[in-house]
Amino acid sequence: MNQLEKIVAPVKDELKTLEKRIDFILRENVFKEKFTGTFLNKGKKLRPIFLFLLARALGYEDNDIVDYGIIVELLHNASLVHDDIIDHSSKRRGESTFNALYGNNIAVLLGDLLFLFSNKLAIEKRKFEILDVIVEKNENLLIGEIEEGLNAGNVSLTEDEYMKIIKNKTASLFELVGEISCLLTNKIDSDCNAIKKMSSLIGLSFQIIDDILDYTSEAKKVGKPVMNDLKEKTLTLPIIYAINKDHSLKEKVEKFFSDVSNDALLYEIRDRVVELGGLKYAKKKALEMMKQTRDSMFIIPPSVYKDSLLFLVAFMEKRSF
Repeated sequence: MNQLEKIVAPVKDELKTLEKRIDFILRENVFKEKFTGTFLNKGKKLRPIFLFLLARALGYEDNDIVDYGIIVELLHNASLVHDDIIDHSSKRRGESTFNALYGNNIAVLLGDLLFLFSNKLAIEKRKFEILDVIVEKNENLLIGEIEEGLNAGNVSLTEDEYMKIIKNKTASLFELVGEISCLLTNKIDSDCNAIKKMSSLIGLSFQIIDDILDYTSEAKKVGKPVMNDLKEKTLTLPIIYAINKDHSLKEKVEKFFSDVSNDALLYEIRDRVVELGGLKYAKKKALEMMKQTRDSMFIIPPSVYKDSLLFLVAFMEKRSF
């Protein structure tokens, strides 16, 4: 049993049901031929796994938890379709992206359709307190995407601005998991605040580690292009830290942004980020957040689900894909 299988073990039935139902949703619609055989059902599904484990750990026993997992996963996949268009990415999870297959115009509409599938299921649940949260996190996610786009090429982006962007863009769906779990289990406000903070920290650290992997991984391993953030003129924490340590690096980045096909300069910048400790700093920040996450779990009673949540945090700390 590998580490991910160990994490999933207590909720493997829920995950299998989710995968079957998402596959059904993708096959039983008017554009089914556009969705089948794509990356959509190939990911790690960390967000629904996190939801299943957290809700169960807090005492929620109803099988409709799978519905909420589908809502979260479809939202995530819709955002990835749009991400790939914005980033001009041709690969995702080792498969061709929607924009590579069908062009940007059709891809953006297919992404919109995934958002619609998610929101339609959320409305059908008729739990309007949860629906309010889903709409709010939808909005946060899109705000984060827009903020990132508006800051493309901004070599003066600060760490605080970066954190604000990833809190909206990535942490919002992890926060959604925490809030859904709280609402389903009727937790008191103080417990919910701790759970929401824990969920947000997981999302923030997940994105920081993802940004580190953009520097350190091989494309084959992560299933998408590497060093892609700089090619898309997006500054992430490693290079923000490095520029603050050596302001001359800003000029090199500006020069690269004027010609993003200059691979020699790209890898010179990467090496300088490593030399200046950008990756170490980012990893330290992510690990600090993970420690805070573990410390926040004191409110969750002991169970196999809590054990798997702790395994999940450890997996995210060490992940290489």
